[in-house]
Amino acid sequence: MLAAGCGGRSPNGSPDAGRAAASSPPAPRGERTPIDPGVVRADVEGHDDFGSPRKAACPRRIEDRHEERRRYPAIDVLEGLGYVTISDDTSRGAYEKVVELTDTGRRELGGDLEEDAERYVVTVARREYLAGSERFENAPNRTDRVVVSFRWRWKGTNALGERLDTSAPFSTRPEHQGRATYDRAGDGWALRELWLDRDGRDYTRGV
Repeated sequence: MLAAGCGGRSPNGSPDAGRAAASSPPAPRGERTPIDPGVVRADVEGHDDFGSPRKAACPRRIEDRHEERRRYPAIDVLEGLGYVTISDDTSRGAYEKVVELTDTGRRELGGDLEEDAERYVVTVARREYLAGSERFENAPNRTDRVVVSFRWRWKGTNALGERLDTSAPFSTRPEHQGRATYDRAGDGWALRELWLDRDGRDYTRGV
C-alpha cells in the first residue's frame, strides 16, 4: 500500500504536520536521529491509510459446501462466540446455510457492526504503531531524502478480531512492515509517501 504526499504538506492537509525540525543526516544507533521518532509516529498515525480499519464479512446465506464456508473464517468464529446461529435452508432450491445474528452478537459488536441484505460486515482490527522499531537511512545517492522503516500490527477491536489471524503475509509473526519517506523541507523534513505491508488474507471478499 503506497500513499504519496505532495507540496510539502502532510496527508492530513496541515503544512507543518509532516515536518520535523532536524537537519542532520541519519545517525548511527545511539546518536541523535535526523527526525524525531515521535514526529514519525504522529505522521504515520495521522495518515488516512494507516487509520483505515480491517474488516471481515459474514454472508447471511452461503452455499452448503465446505469449500465455500471456509472462505469466510469469521462465520465459524462468530458461531463459536455465540454471536450468530446457523441453520439449514432449501427454500431457494439449493442446500444453503442461513446465518443470523444473535442479540448477544449485536450487543457485543456494537458500533463495529455494519449490515445489509446480503451480509454482516464487522470492523475487527485497527493498526497499532510499534514505537521504538524505527530505522533511519538515507535514500540511495540522496542527501535530501530519508527513509524510515518501522513496524506495526493489527490490534483487535473485539472478540472476533482477537481470534482472526492478522499476521504478516508469509509469516506467523504479528508485526507488519512500513516505510515513511521524508524529503528535506527548509530546515526540517516533510513526509513524502507512506508504504504499508499488505494483508495476506482478505476477510471481506473471502480468503
